[in-house]
Amino acid sequence: LTRAEPRYAAALAAFLARFDFGALSLPDALSLPDALRLLFAALRCPGEAQKIDRLMQAFARSYFGDGHAPFRDADEVYAVAFSVMMLNVDHHNPSVRSKMS
Repeated sequence: LTRAEPRYAAALAAFLARFDFGALSLPDALSLPDALRLLFAALRCPGEAQKIDRLMQAFARSYFGDGHAPFRDADEVYAVAFSVMMLNVDHHNPSVRSKMS
């Protein structure tokens, strides 16, 4: 789903469309960390940085498209979601010796 070819991008978009991040009305809508948990529970995160980047960009477009008000555009969602993911990996991965704190 995270390869660079257009057919994989379309498949990833279709997969993410199955998640309705905005189904609940605010303030009950999924928070960004909850939406990330839901996404990563449904798939195995690829190990290659470019694939992770494509996945996170597609997630950001989908999450923003579902109408989450605190964000002005999908780029803001991407920046915050990627930061949350990186901090989570830093905190929970025992292979990371030097923690960000």
